[in-house]
Amino acid sequence: MSIARAADDLGWRPLIPIAMVMFIIALDTTMLNVAIPDIVKDLDTTTSAVQSAVALYSLVMAALMVGAGRLGDIVGSKRLYRIALVVFGAGTLTATLAPNVAVLIFGWSFLEGVGAAALIPISIAMISINYDGSRRAVAFGIVGGFQAVAAATGPIVGGFLATNLSWRVAFGFEAVVVVIVIVLLKHVIGAPARPELQLDWRGVMLWASGLISIVLSVLLAGYYGWWSARRPFSLGGSEIPLWGFSPTPVLALAGLCILVGFVHWTRRRVARGEVPLFSFGTLSNVNYRTGIATDALESLLIAGLLFIVPVFLQSGRGYTALEAGVALLPFSFAILVGALGLPKLGEVLSPKLVIQVGTVLIVVGLIWYRAVSAGAFSRVDLTGPFVVIGLGIGGLLSQVANVTLSGVADEERGSATGVYNTGKELGTSLGTAIIGTAMLASFFSFYVNTSALEIGQDLSPQRARVLAIELEDAEQRLDDDQLVELVQTEIPQFTISDINRIADDSWTQANRRAVESALVVAVLTLITSTFLQRSDGRR
Repeated sequence: MSIARAADDLGWRPLIPIAMVMFIIALDTTMLNVAIPDIVKDLDTTTSAVQSAVALYSLVMAALMVGAGRLGDIVGSKRLYRIALVVFGAGTLTATLAPNVAVLIFGWSFLEGVGAAALIPISIAMISINYDGSRRAVAFGIVGGFQAVAAATGPIVGGFLATNLSWRVAFGFEAVVVVIVIVLLKHVIGAPARPELQLDWRGVMLWASGLISIVLSVLLAGYYGWWSARRPFSLGGSEIPLWGFSPTPVLALAGLCILVGFVHWTRRRVARGEVPLFSFGTLSNVNYRTGIATDALESLLIAGLLFIVPVFLQSGRGYTALEAGVALLPFSFAILVGALGLPKLGEVLSPKLVIQVGTVLIVVGLIWYRAVSAGAFSRVDLTGPFVVIGLGIGGLLSQVANVTLSGVADEERGSATGVYNTGKELGTSLGTAIIGTAMLASFFSFYVNTSALEIGQDLSPQRARVLAIELEDAEQRLDDDQLVELVQTEIPQFTISDINRIADDSWTQANRRAVESALVVAVLTLITSTFLQRSDGRR
Protein backbone atom coordinates (compact mmCIF):
# COMPACT_ATOMS: atom_id res chain seq x y z
CA MET A 1 0.00 0.00 0.00
CA SER A 2 1.38 3.44 -0.94
CA ILE A 3 2.11 6.08 1.69
CA ALA A 4 -0.57 8.37 0.26
CA ARG A 5 -3.21 5.59 0.33
CA ALA A 6 -2.25 4.59 3.88
CA ALA A 7 -2.45 8.19 5.01
CA ASP A 8 -5.92 8.55 3.48
CA ASP A 9 -7.08 5.50 5.43
CA LEU A 10 -5.85 7.05 8.68
CA GLY A 11 -7.75 10.30 8.09
CA TRP A 12 -6.85 13.08 10.51
CA ARG A 13 -5.45 10.79 13.21
CA PRO A 14 -1.78 11.39 12.23
CA LEU A 15 -2.26 15.11 12.72
CA ILE A 16 -3.27 14.81 16.39
CA PRO A 17 0.15 13.89 17.89
CA ILE A 18 1.96 16.25 15.49
CA ALA A 19 -0.28 19.16 16.49
CA MET A 20 0.19 18.29 20.18
CA VAL A 21 3.98 18.42 19.79
CA MET A 22 3.91 21.79 18.03
CA PHE A 23 1.51 23.02 20.72
CA ILE A 24 3.78 22.26 23.68
CA ILE A 25 6.87 23.61 21.92
CA ALA A 26 5.05 26.89 21.19
CA LEU A 27 3.73 26.87 24.76
CA ASP A 28 7.20 26.46 26.25
CA THR A 29 8.25 30.11 26.03
CA THR A 30 4.91 31.95 26.07
CA MET A 31 3.77 30.15 29.22
CA LEU A 32 6.92 30.95 31.21
CA ASN A 33 7.62 34.54 30.16
CA VAL A 34 5.08 35.85 32.66
CA ALA A 35 6.66 33.66 35.35
CA ILE A 36 10.20 35.04 35.00
CA PRO A 37 10.12 37.01 38.30
CA ASP A 38 8.82 33.90 40.11
CA ILE A 39 11.54 31.72 38.59
CA VAL A 40 14.15 34.31 39.62
CA LYS A 41 12.95 34.24 43.24
CA ASP A 42 12.40 30.48 43.43
CA LEU A 43 15.85 29.59 42.10
CA ASP A 44 17.62 32.54 43.79
CA THR A 45 19.02 33.69 40.46
CA THR A 46 18.92 36.77 38.22
CA THR A 47 16.73 38.05 35.42
CA SER A 48 19.67 37.86 33.02
CA ALA A 49 20.20 34.18 33.87
CA VAL A 50 16.57 33.30 33.11
CA GLN A 51 16.65 35.52 30.03
CA SER A 52 19.72 33.57 28.90
CA ALA A 53 17.90 30.27 29.50
CA VAL A 54 15.07 31.41 27.21
CA ALA A 55 17.52 32.56 24.54
CA LEU A 56 19.74 29.45 24.81
CA TYR A 57 16.70 27.20 24.33
CA SER A 58 16.11 28.79 20.94
CA LEU A 59 19.85 28.88 20.22
CA VAL A 60 20.27 25.12 20.70
CA MET A 61 17.33 24.50 18.38
CA ALA A 62 18.72 26.88 15.77
CA ALA A 63 22.18 25.32 15.86
CA LEU A 64 21.00 21.71 15.49
CA MET A 65 17.85 21.95 13.39
CA VAL A 66 19.41 21.61 9.92
CA GLY A 67 21.44 18.58 10.96
CA ALA A 68 18.41 17.05 12.68
CA GLY A 69 16.27 17.56 9.58
CA ARG A 70 18.83 15.76 7.42
CA LEU A 71 19.33 13.01 10.05
CA GLY A 72 15.58 12.36 9.90
CA ASP A 73 15.91 11.77 6.17
CA ILE A 74 18.74 9.29 6.79
CA VAL A 75 17.49 7.16 9.72
CA GLY A 76 13.77 7.56 9.05
CA SER A 77 11.65 10.42 10.28
CA LYS A 78 9.45 8.43 12.66
CA ARG A 79 12.39 6.70 14.36
CA LEU A 80 14.17 9.98 15.05
CA TYR A 81 10.87 11.53 16.14
CA ARG A 82 10.51 8.93 18.91
CA ILE A 83 14.09 9.49 20.09
CA ALA A 84 13.57 13.26 20.10
CA LEU A 85 10.37 12.88 22.15
CA VAL A 86 12.26 10.91 24.82
CA VAL A 87 15.02 13.56 24.96
CA PHE A 88 12.46 16.39 25.12
CA GLY A 89 10.53 14.57 27.85
CA ALA A 90 13.71 14.05 29.88
CA GLY A 91 14.33 17.78 29.59
CA THR A 92 10.88 18.70 30.88
CA LEU A 93 11.29 16.39 33.89
CA THR A 94 14.73 17.84 34.64
CA ALA A 95 13.37 21.39 34.47
CA THR A 96 10.42 20.44 36.69
CA LEU A 97 12.76 19.29 39.45
CA ALA A 98 15.54 21.87 38.89
CA PRO A 99 17.04 23.03 42.24
CA ASN A 100 18.99 25.87 40.62
CA VAL A 101 19.29 27.79 37.37
CA ALA A 102 22.17 25.61 36.07
CA VAL A 103 19.98 22.50 36.17
CA LEU A 104 17.09 24.49 34.66
CA ILE A 105 19.33 25.51 31.75
CA PHE A 106 20.49 21.91 31.28
CA GLY A 107 16.95 20.54 31.24
CA TRP A 108 15.14 23.35 29.45
CA SER A 109 17.72 25.01 27.23
CA PHE A 110 19.80 21.94 26.35
CA LEU A 111 17.75 18.72 26.56
CA GLU A 112 14.47 20.28 25.47
CA GLY A 113 16.32 22.30 22.85
CA VAL A 114 17.97 19.20 21.39
CA GLY A 115 14.65 17.36 21.31
CA ALA A 116 12.76 20.28 19.75
CA ALA A 117 15.51 20.72 17.13
CA ALA A 118 14.42 17.38 15.64
CA LEU A 119 10.71 17.55 16.47
CA ILE A 120 9.98 20.82 14.65
CA PRO A 121 11.38 20.09 11.15
CA ILE A 122 10.25 16.46 11.24
CA SER A 123 6.73 17.51 12.29
CA ILE A 124 6.49 19.77 9.25
CA ALA A 125 7.99 17.10 6.99
CA MET A 126 5.58 14.44 8.26
CA ILE A 127 2.60 16.68 7.52
CA SER A 128 3.81 16.73 3.92
CA ILE A 129 4.18 12.92 4.01
CA ASN A 130 0.75 12.20 5.48
CA TYR A 131 -1.25 14.76 3.49
CA ASP A 132 -1.23 16.29 0.05
CA GLY A 133 -3.17 18.85 -1.97
CA SER A 134 -5.91 20.73 -0.15
CA ARG A 135 -5.69 18.38 2.85
CA ARG A 136 -2.06 19.41 3.33
CA ALA A 137 -3.04 23.10 3.36
CA VAL A 138 -5.77 22.36 5.92
CA ALA A 139 -3.29 20.35 8.03
CA PHE A 140 -0.81 23.24 8.09
CA GLY A 141 -3.65 25.56 9.05
CA ILE A 142 -4.72 23.30 11.93
CA VAL A 143 -1.16 23.05 13.25
CA GLY A 144 -0.81 26.82 12.95
CA GLY A 145 -4.04 27.12 14.90
CA PHE A 146 -2.68 24.87 17.65
CA GLN A 147 0.43 27.05 17.86
CA ALA A 148 -1.79 30.12 18.04
CA VAL A 149 -3.82 28.48 20.82
CA ALA A 150 -0.54 27.97 22.69
CA ALA A 151 0.21 31.69 22.29
CA ALA A 152 -3.35 32.50 23.37
CA THR A 153 -3.38 30.30 26.46
CA GLY A 154 0.30 30.44 27.40
CA PRO A 155 0.41 33.76 29.27
CA ILE A 156 -2.82 33.19 31.19
CA VAL A 157 -1.95 29.57 32.08
CA GLY A 158 1.60 30.53 33.04
CA GLY A 159 0.32 33.43 35.11
CA PHE A 160 -2.23 31.25 36.88
CA LEU A 161 0.31 28.53 37.66
CA ALA A 162 2.96 30.98 38.86
CA THR A 163 0.47 32.82 41.09
CA ASN A 164 -1.46 29.86 42.51
CA LEU A 165 0.74 26.77 42.12
CA SER A 166 4.23 26.83 40.62
CA TRP A 167 5.95 27.42 37.29
CA ARG A 168 7.24 23.86 37.68
CA VAL A 169 3.76 22.50 36.98
CA ALA A 170 4.06 23.90 33.44
CA PHE A 171 7.04 21.66 32.70
CA GLY A 172 5.29 18.70 34.35
CA PHE A 173 2.30 19.22 32.05
CA GLU A 174 4.58 19.05 29.01
CA ALA A 175 6.05 15.75 30.22
CA VAL A 176 2.53 14.26 30.37
CA VAL A 177 1.81 15.43 26.81
CA VAL A 178 5.03 13.79 25.59
CA VAL A 179 3.89 10.42 26.96
CA ILE A 180 0.51 10.76 25.22
CA VAL A 181 2.20 11.67 21.93
CA ILE A 182 4.47 8.61 22.08
CA VAL A 183 1.36 6.41 22.42
CA LEU A 184 -0.47 8.14 19.54
CA LEU A 185 2.54 8.08 17.23
CA LYS A 186 1.44 4.68 15.90
CA HIS A 187 -1.05 6.51 13.67
CA VAL A 188 1.64 8.61 11.95
CA ILE A 189 3.35 7.50 8.75
CA GLY A 190 7.00 8.51 8.50
CA ALA A 191 9.45 8.66 5.64
CA PRO A 192 11.58 5.51 5.23
CA ALA A 193 15.26 5.57 6.10
CA ARG A 194 17.65 6.65 3.32
CA PRO A 195 21.12 5.66 4.60
CA GLU A 196 22.67 6.41 1.22
CA LEU A 197 22.32 10.15 1.95
CA GLN A 198 24.86 10.12 4.81
CA LEU A 199 25.18 12.98 7.26
CA ASP A 200 27.82 15.64 6.74
CA TRP A 201 29.08 15.71 10.32
CA ARG A 202 31.77 18.27 9.59
CA GLY A 203 29.16 20.50 8.00
CA VAL A 204 26.94 20.09 11.08
CA MET A 205 29.80 21.09 13.37
CA LEU A 206 30.75 24.13 11.27
CA TRP A 207 27.15 25.29 10.93
CA ALA A 208 26.31 24.81 14.62
CA SER A 209 29.51 26.37 15.99
CA GLY A 210 29.21 29.37 13.66
CA LEU A 211 25.63 30.07 14.70
CA ILE A 212 26.37 29.53 18.38
CA SER A 213 29.30 31.95 18.25
CA ILE A 214 27.24 34.68 16.57
CA VAL A 215 24.22 34.34 18.85
CA LEU A 216 26.37 34.15 21.98
CA SER A 217 28.00 37.40 20.90
CA VAL A 218 24.56 39.05 20.95
CA LEU A 219 23.58 37.43 24.26
CA LEU A 220 26.76 38.73 25.91
CA ALA A 221 26.39 42.22 24.46
CA GLY A 222 23.92 43.34 27.10
CA TYR A 223 26.29 42.38 29.91
CA TYR A 224 29.71 43.13 28.43
CA GLY A 225 28.81 45.78 25.84
CA TRP A 226 28.55 45.79 22.06
CA TRP A 227 32.06 47.09 21.38
CA SER A 228 33.90 48.50 24.40
CA ALA A 229 33.94 46.32 27.51
CA ARG A 230 31.46 47.32 30.23
CA ARG A 231 33.03 44.73 32.53
CA PRO A 232 36.16 42.57 32.46
CA PHE A 233 35.57 39.32 30.58
CA SER A 234 36.14 36.24 32.70
CA LEU A 235 35.83 32.53 32.02
CA GLY A 236 35.92 29.90 34.75
CA GLY A 237 36.85 32.55 37.29
CA SER A 238 39.87 33.72 35.28
CA GLU A 239 39.90 37.13 33.63
CA ILE A 240 40.71 37.02 29.92
CA PRO A 241 42.35 40.18 28.51
CA LEU A 242 40.63 41.57 25.40
CA TRP A 243 42.42 44.94 25.47
CA GLY A 244 39.32 46.95 26.29
CA PHE A 245 37.07 45.20 23.78
CA SER A 246 33.86 43.40 24.63
CA PRO A 247 33.77 39.69 23.69
CA THR A 248 30.82 40.54 21.42
CA PRO A 249 32.74 41.62 18.28
CA VAL A 250 35.33 38.87 18.84
CA LEU A 251 32.69 36.12 18.93
CA ALA A 252 30.72 37.64 16.06
CA LEU A 253 33.79 37.76 13.83
CA ALA A 254 34.75 34.21 14.78
CA GLY A 255 31.22 33.02 13.97
CA LEU A 256 31.25 34.70 10.56
CA CYS A 257 34.60 33.14 9.74
CA ILE A 258 33.31 29.69 10.70
CA LEU A 259 30.20 30.13 8.53
CA VAL A 260 32.41 31.17 5.60
CA GLY A 261 34.29 27.93 6.21
CA PHE A 262 30.96 26.06 6.13
CA VAL A 263 30.14 27.56 2.72
CA HIS A 264 33.52 26.53 1.29
CA TRP A 265 33.24 23.04 2.79
CA THR A 266 29.75 22.56 1.32
CA ARG A 267 30.90 23.64 -2.13
CA ARG A 268 33.82 21.23 -1.87
CA ARG A 269 31.45 18.32 -1.09
CA VAL A 270 29.23 19.22 -4.02
CA ALA A 271 32.27 19.37 -6.34
CA ARG A 272 33.23 15.84 -5.20
CA GLY A 273 29.72 14.57 -5.89
CA GLU A 274 28.89 14.12 -2.18
CA VAL A 275 25.58 15.03 -0.55
CA PRO A 276 25.91 18.32 1.36
CA LEU A 277 24.18 19.20 4.61
CA PHE A 278 22.17 21.79 2.69
CA SER A 279 21.82 22.47 -1.02
CA PHE A 280 22.54 26.12 -1.78
CA GLY A 281 20.48 25.68 -4.95
CA THR A 282 17.37 25.90 -2.76
CA LEU A 283 18.28 29.51 -2.01
CA SER A 284 17.75 30.37 -5.68
CA ASN A 285 14.03 30.30 -4.85
CA VAL A 286 13.19 33.95 -4.11
CA ASN A 287 10.29 33.15 -1.80
CA TYR A 288 12.36 30.64 0.15
CA ARG A 289 15.21 32.97 1.03
CA THR A 290 12.94 36.01 1.51
CA GLY A 291 10.49 33.99 3.59
CA ILE A 292 13.29 32.85 5.90
CA ALA A 293 14.33 36.47 6.51
CA THR A 294 10.73 37.64 6.97
CA ASP A 295 9.89 34.89 9.45
CA ALA A 296 13.16 35.38 11.37
CA LEU A 297 12.36 39.08 11.84
CA GLU A 298 8.78 38.27 12.85
CA SER A 299 10.03 35.73 15.41
CA LEU A 300 12.53 38.27 16.76
CA LEU A 301 9.66 40.73 17.21
CA ILE A 302 7.32 38.25 18.92
CA ALA A 303 10.03 36.99 21.30
CA GLY A 304 11.02 40.53 22.23
CA LEU A 305 7.42 41.58 22.92
CA LEU A 306 6.67 38.49 24.98
CA PHE A 307 9.67 39.32 27.15
CA ILE A 308 9.35 43.09 27.61
CA VAL A 309 5.58 43.35 28.15
CA PRO A 310 5.35 40.90 31.11
CA VAL A 311 8.51 42.38 32.69
CA PHE A 312 7.17 45.94 32.32
CA LEU A 313 3.72 45.09 33.66
CA GLN A 314 5.09 43.19 36.67
CA SER A 315 8.20 45.20 37.55
CA GLY A 316 7.04 48.62 36.35
CA ARG A 317 3.34 48.50 37.13
CA GLY A 318 3.10 45.98 39.97
CA TYR A 319 1.01 43.35 38.17
CA THR A 320 1.08 39.77 39.41
CA ALA A 321 2.01 37.03 36.96
CA LEU A 322 -1.68 36.14 36.62
CA GLU A 323 -2.67 39.77 36.00
CA ALA A 324 0.03 40.07 33.35
CA GLY A 325 -1.29 36.93 31.68
CA VAL A 326 -4.83 38.31 31.69
CA ALA A 327 -3.60 41.61 30.21
CA LEU A 328 -1.94 39.67 27.36
CA LEU A 329 -5.03 37.58 26.66
CA PRO A 330 -6.47 39.95 23.97
CA PHE A 331 -3.08 39.87 22.23
CA SER A 332 -2.95 36.09 22.27
CA PHE A 333 -6.60 35.65 21.28
CA ALA A 334 -6.10 38.02 18.33
CA ILE A 335 -3.15 35.89 17.15
CA LEU A 336 -5.46 32.87 17.24
CA VAL A 337 -8.17 34.66 15.25
CA GLY A 338 -5.63 35.92 12.72
CA ALA A 339 -3.90 32.56 12.28
CA LEU A 340 -7.15 30.64 11.80
CA GLY A 341 -9.15 33.26 9.91
CA LEU A 342 -6.69 34.86 7.54
CA PRO A 343 -5.65 31.75 5.55
CA LYS A 344 -9.03 32.06 3.77
CA LEU A 345 -8.20 35.68 2.98
CA GLY A 346 -4.96 34.47 1.44
CA GLU A 347 -7.01 32.48 -1.09
CA VAL A 348 -8.75 35.68 -2.22
CA LEU A 349 -5.88 38.13 -1.96
CA SER A 350 -2.19 37.54 -2.59
CA PRO A 351 -0.50 35.86 0.41
CA LYS A 352 2.17 38.53 0.03
CA LEU A 353 -0.46 41.23 0.52
CA VAL A 354 -1.82 39.50 3.63
CA ILE A 355 1.72 39.38 5.07
CA GLN A 356 2.26 43.08 4.36
CA VAL A 357 -1.12 44.12 5.77
CA GLY A 358 -0.32 42.08 8.88
CA THR A 359 3.03 43.83 9.26
CA VAL A 360 1.40 47.26 8.91
CA LEU A 361 -1.07 46.29 11.64
CA ILE A 362 1.87 45.38 13.90
CA VAL A 363 3.46 48.79 13.29
CA VAL A 364 0.18 50.61 14.04
CA GLY A 365 -0.39 48.52 17.17
CA LEU A 366 3.12 49.16 18.48
CA ILE A 367 2.74 52.92 18.03
CA TRP A 368 -0.61 52.73 19.84
CA TYR A 369 0.84 50.65 22.69
CA ARG A 370 3.79 53.04 23.05
CA ALA A 371 1.37 55.95 23.49
CA VAL A 372 -0.92 54.11 25.94
CA SER A 373 1.87 52.69 28.12
CA ALA A 374 3.57 56.09 28.51
CA GLY A 375 1.06 57.17 31.19
CA ALA A 376 -1.44 55.68 33.62
CA PHE A 377 -3.44 52.88 32.01
CA SER A 378 -5.71 49.95 32.83
CA ARG A 379 -5.88 46.49 31.29
CA VAL A 380 -8.81 47.73 29.18
CA ASP A 381 -6.60 50.46 27.70
CA LEU A 382 -4.16 47.79 26.50
CA THR A 383 -6.85 45.77 24.71
CA GLY A 384 -6.93 47.87 21.52
CA PRO A 385 -3.21 47.91 20.73
CA PHE A 386 -2.79 44.27 21.76
CA VAL A 387 -5.62 43.14 19.47
CA VAL A 388 -4.16 45.06 16.51
CA ILE A 389 -0.66 43.66 17.09
CA GLY A 390 -2.04 40.14 17.57
CA LEU A 391 -4.09 40.23 14.36
CA GLY A 392 -1.01 41.37 12.47
CA ILE A 393 1.13 38.58 13.87
CA GLY A 394 -1.62 36.08 13.13
CA GLY A 395 -1.67 37.29 9.53
CA LEU A 396 2.03 36.57 9.16
CA LEU A 397 1.77 33.19 10.90
CA SER A 398 -1.01 32.14 8.53
CA GLN A 399 1.01 32.76 5.37
CA VAL A 400 4.79 32.85 5.77
CA ALA A 401 5.51 29.12 6.20
CA ASN A 402 3.40 28.08 3.22
CA VAL A 403 4.85 30.82 0.97
CA THR A 404 8.41 29.96 2.02
CA LEU A 405 8.27 26.16 1.63
CA SER A 406 5.82 25.77 -1.26
CA GLY A 407 8.54 25.72 -3.92
CA VAL A 408 10.99 23.37 -2.15
CA ALA A 409 11.70 20.03 -3.84
CA ASP A 410 10.68 16.90 -1.91
CA GLU A 411 14.24 15.55 -1.74
CA GLU A 412 15.40 18.77 -0.07
CA ARG A 413 12.41 19.17 2.26
CA GLY A 414 14.13 17.88 5.41
CA SER A 415 17.18 20.15 5.31
CA ALA A 416 15.28 23.07 3.74
CA THR A 417 12.69 22.93 6.52
CA GLY A 418 15.54 22.79 9.02
CA VAL A 419 17.12 25.95 7.60
CA TYR A 420 13.75 27.72 7.59
CA ASN A 421 13.10 26.87 11.23
CA THR A 422 16.70 27.74 12.09
CA GLY A 423 15.97 31.28 10.94
CA LYS A 424 12.83 31.31 13.07
CA GLU A 425 14.64 30.11 16.19
CA LEU A 426 17.55 32.49 15.63
CA GLY A 427 15.01 35.30 15.50
CA THR A 428 13.43 34.10 18.73
CA SER A 429 16.82 33.86 20.45
CA LEU A 430 17.97 37.29 19.25
CA GLY A 431 14.62 38.90 20.05
CA THR A 432 14.93 38.04 23.73
CA ALA A 433 18.54 39.21 23.72
CA ILE A 434 18.27 42.42 21.68
CA ILE A 435 14.89 43.87 22.67
CA GLY A 436 14.99 42.50 26.22
CA THR A 437 18.52 43.82 26.75
CA ALA A 438 17.52 47.22 25.39
CA MET A 439 14.78 47.42 28.01
CA LEU A 440 16.87 46.37 31.02
CA ALA A 441 19.89 48.51 30.09
CA SER A 442 17.63 51.52 29.47
CA PHE A 443 15.98 51.14 32.87
CA PHE A 444 19.24 51.27 34.78
CA SER A 445 20.59 54.16 32.71
CA PHE A 446 17.41 56.23 33.10
CA TYR A 447 17.32 55.54 36.83
CA VAL A 448 20.84 56.75 37.49
CA ASN A 449 20.55 59.89 35.37
CA THR A 450 17.12 60.83 36.75
CA SER A 451 18.34 60.38 40.33
CA ALA A 452 21.37 62.57 39.66
CA LEU A 453 19.22 65.34 38.19
CA GLU A 454 16.87 65.29 41.18
CA ILE A 455 19.68 65.97 43.65
CA GLY A 456 21.44 68.42 41.34
CA GLN A 457 24.49 66.19 40.96
CA ASP A 458 26.45 66.58 37.74
CA LEU A 459 27.52 63.04 36.85
CA SER A 460 30.13 62.48 34.18
CA PRO A 461 29.11 59.95 31.51
CA GLN A 462 31.72 57.55 32.84
CA ARG A 463 30.47 57.82 36.45
CA ALA A 464 26.84 57.44 35.33
CA ARG A 465 27.82 54.34 33.40
CA VAL A 466 29.58 52.81 36.42
CA LEU A 467 26.61 53.52 38.68
CA ALA A 468 24.20 52.04 36.14
CA ILE A 469 26.25 48.83 36.02
CA GLU A 470 26.34 48.65 39.85
CA LEU A 471 22.59 49.17 39.95
CA GLU A 472 22.10 46.54 37.25
CA ASP A 473 24.13 44.00 39.24
CA ALA A 474 22.12 44.66 42.40
CA GLU A 475 18.69 44.83 40.79
CA GLN A 476 19.08 41.74 38.59
CA ARG A 477 17.07 39.80 41.14
CA LEU A 478 14.25 42.34 40.91
CA ASP A 479 14.55 42.70 44.68
CA ASP A 480 13.12 46.01 45.89
CA ASP A 481 15.03 45.82 49.18
CA GLN A 482 18.35 45.61 47.31
CA LEU A 483 17.37 48.55 45.14
CA VAL A 484 16.48 50.68 48.18
CA GLU A 485 19.71 49.73 49.97
CA LEU A 486 21.92 50.58 47.00
CA VAL A 487 20.24 53.90 46.19
CA GLN A 488 20.13 55.09 49.80
CA THR A 489 23.84 54.25 50.12
CA GLU A 490 24.64 56.43 47.11
CA ILE A 491 21.95 59.07 47.76
CA PRO A 492 21.13 59.08 51.50
CA GLN A 493 18.53 61.84 51.22
CA PHE A 494 16.26 59.74 49.01
CA THR A 495 13.18 58.27 50.68
CA ILE A 496 11.58 54.99 49.68
CA SER A 497 8.78 56.89 47.94
CA ASP A 498 11.41 58.82 45.92
CA ILE A 499 13.05 55.56 44.91
CA ASN A 500 9.78 53.93 43.87
CA ARG A 501 8.63 57.00 41.93
CA ILE A 502 11.87 57.24 39.96
CA ALA A 503 11.80 53.46 39.36
CA ASP A 504 8.28 53.70 37.92
CA ASP A 505 9.33 56.56 35.63
CA SER A 506 12.43 54.66 34.55
CA TRP A 507 10.43 51.53 33.71
CA THR A 508 8.16 53.70 31.56
CA GLN A 509 11.14 55.14 29.70
CA ALA A 510 12.74 51.71 29.34
CA ASN A 511 9.51 50.27 27.97
CA ARG A 512 9.33 53.10 25.45
CA ARG A 513 12.88 52.44 24.30
CA ALA A 514 12.20 48.71 23.94
CA VAL A 515 9.01 49.36 21.94
CA GLU A 516 10.97 51.65 19.64
CA SER A 517 13.43 48.79 19.06
CA ALA A 518 10.46 46.54 18.24
CA LEU A 519 9.16 49.15 15.80
CA VAL A 520 12.48 49.12 13.96
CA VAL A 521 12.21 45.33 13.61
CA ALA A 522 8.60 45.60 12.37
CA VAL A 523 9.59 48.13 9.70
CA LEU A 524 12.48 45.88 8.60
CA THR A 525 9.99 42.99 8.34
CA LEU A 526 7.76 45.09 6.09
CA ILE A 527 10.68 46.08 3.87
CA THR A 528 11.88 42.48 3.61
CA SER A 529 8.42 41.21 2.67
CA THR A 530 8.38 43.44 -0.41
CA PHE A 531 10.84 41.03 -2.05
CA LEU A 532 8.36 38.14 -1.86
CA GLN A 533 6.81 37.03 -5.14
CA ARG A 534 3.10 36.64 -5.70
CA SER A 535 1.70 33.31 -6.87
CA ASP A 536 1.85 34.64 -10.46
CA GLY A 537 5.60 35.25 -10.05
CA ARG A 538 5.33 39.02 -9.76
CA ARG A 539 6.58 41.08 -6.82
